[in-house]
Amino acid sequence: MGCLFEVRGMKRFKALNDKDDEIVATYLPISSDTMVVGTSCSELPRIDFGEINKTFAKCSREFFVCGENSEGVEILLQSIGAEAEIISQEELRQLIKEIILEV
Repeated sequence: MGCLFEVRGMKRFKALNDKDDEIVATYLPISSDTMVVGTSCSELPRIDFGEINKTFAKCSREFFVCGENSEGVEILLQSIGAEAEIISQEELRQLIKEIILEV
């Protein structure tokens, strides 16, 4: 996974943002202990690095890069892919509903 977007709305973090999302911050890890944070806000959002690490793991499709194997990493491995879908089931249902109504 590359960037992680923090947006305003029901789903706070996304691997891919939608065109209408209001982006609060963008997180880009460049090493196991360094991350670039971009924001248009005058103040940086409060960053909970434990939460960001968990979110990166959930939004990753198959793997994530880490600096060392540890008990914490093993816990993160269990959540890989939990929120990695490009489109949620609810969004997919809504799209199908709209398509059916057009036909």
